[in-house]
Amino acid sequence: MSMPTNPATLEHFSSLAAMIGEAQRKADADVRAAHGRFNVFTTLLSDRDEVRLHTRFLHCLLDPQGAHDRGPQFLNLFFATLAERPGLDHEDKPVEFPLSATPQAWTIEKEAACAEYGQMDLLLATSGSGIAIENKIDAIEQPEQLAKYMRYLRSRHGDSSRVIYLTLDGKQSDTHGGLPYIRISYATHILDWLERCLADTASISPIHAVILQYREVVRKLTGRSLSSTLMQPAVEYIRTHPDIITYRREIDAAIVAVRVDFLDRMAAALMSSLAPDYEVRLRAGLKEKSFGQDPNGALVIKFPESSPLARFEVWVEHVAKWQDALLIGIESKYQKSEPSESDRRLFEAMSLLLQKPEAATGHHYVGPRATWEKTWWPTGSHNLIYPFGDEKLAEVLPKEQFDKVIDELVNKVRIHIDLLEKTCRTALISAAVTGQIDVRAQNG
Repeated sequence: MSMPTNPATLEHFSSLAAMIGEAQRKADADVRAAHGRFNVFTTLLSDRDEVRLHTRFLHCLLDPQGAHDRGPQFLNLFFATLAERPGLDHEDKPVEFPLSATPQAWTIEKEAACAEYGQMDLLLATSGSGIAIENKIDAIEQPEQLAKYMRYLRSRHGDSSRVIYLTLDGKQSDTHGGLPYIRISYATHILDWLERCLADTASISPIHAVILQYREVVRKLTGRSLSSTLMQPAVEYIRTHPDIITYRREIDAAIVAVRVDFLDRMAAALMSSLAPDYEVRLRAGLKEKSFGQDPNGALVIKFPESSPLARFEVWVEHVAKWQDALLIGIESKYQKSEPSESDRRLFEAMSLLLQKPEAATGHHYVGPRATWEKTWWPTGSHNLIYPFGDEKLAEVLPKEQFDKVIDELVNKVRIHIDLLEKTCRTALISAAVTGQIDVRAQNG
């Protein structure tokens, strides 16, 4: 089906957009009037912070020994949610979940290290059973991640153990290795559970207020920040103008095409701006796909031979799995060779140094991972645009904004490149004095 050309249908789209815009303005006004913009979670942390915000707050509520002093009540409500609204297996079939909790029955551990099996976001354990909850908002799965968790649980807690894969929308896992797991989502299961927790704590003001604020964070993440009351005019309008529904897929496809076009134009502008000073090329292997079409489209920037980082590559990468984030950093995947011990020490030294200018430059610091093969950014990664969701796309699309956005991105890239070179030189000078890094290897 092609996009609509009927004037009446186009007018329906325009009217619907106006209604939703008006609903959003009313919602914003209501939030301001109720001082709802002040949220302790988003004041201190990013609303997409999987580990420090979501995993740790979920642990706080689920833990029967938690400071909420509600014992196993919140855990029981979580189990009841999964019993009444079952999660799905990999084949989209509901999974029964008939569990309950008593004060001493379950222990809840966050960021549980399990030897060679990895680190589980949440580990719920009781006699004869274990539950691992893997919490993913933006981060991608590690190789065989869910399969390893299930093997660990079965070896320690028996065959009745479960692995729960928690994402914003309940998507499928790529790392289950054919082993069973349960898919649940923030959009349905967590919001449902939080509503139950709010009803349970209606008379306990401190706890109720905190859960209320966390629910708003989840609503925003899952696109449910507009109340049903405010959305009712739009619902009624669609009901009386059903021609709108028939073009939903075409609209989604058109939005994807607009995003791809923006990313491609941005990549071309970056290549043109950086070309006089650096060798810049598209990542090998894109084939027919462009920078914007590929879920991991990337520009590869090579330092000049005079640079201490001439042997390494800086990538500007578009990562679809991370809310279409744009990142920059020293890249080590895609069949890079194993680093020398001297290289490892260099990256470690650079990582320590990069922590110091972080506050002044606004650069997002990411240290080296445990192994080179699984490392995306050995040191000095920076978020150029993150997250790059629909709201941000709509903000940067107008012509008067595009040139400004590109200029800002080019400036950020140059700042980051300069920072990496400066940090590398400092690390090498310091190491030359202490003898920790072979400077001759770095220069040759």
